[in-house]
Amino acid sequence: MDNNAALIDLYRRVIEDGKRYVAENAAPNDGGEAASSDENEDTLIEIDKAQLEEYFKRITAACDDFDEDEINAVIEEMSAYSYHGLILREELSEVKSLAEDFEYEQAGIKAVELSEKIG
Repeated sequence: MDNNAALIDLYRRVIEDGKRYVAENAAPNDGGEAASSDENEDTLIEIDKAQLEEYFKRITAACDDFDEDEINAVIEEMSAYSYHGLILREELSEVKSLAEDFEYEQAGIKAVELSEKIG
């Protein structure tokens, strides 16, 4: 039992040290939490329609090829952009989720729907 108490005490000290470290070293903008989407929105680049269409072509081709790596790569690239105030990362979250669930046909359909809606 003494070992358990000592282990719990050690665990509590490690947790407290970790909290103290995070408080002292957290980035100034987030207090140790992820930045809000409003903060990230300011750093997004406005994409033009031709680039947007090219990205959607790549996503639908990757869905047709059942290529999750390519889908994720294209979505990652698109995450740096907005289009007419829309944050593409957020718009594509369902496509990404469907691809991760191996629902490539549905992901492709969703990508086409988004392309028509956004573009």
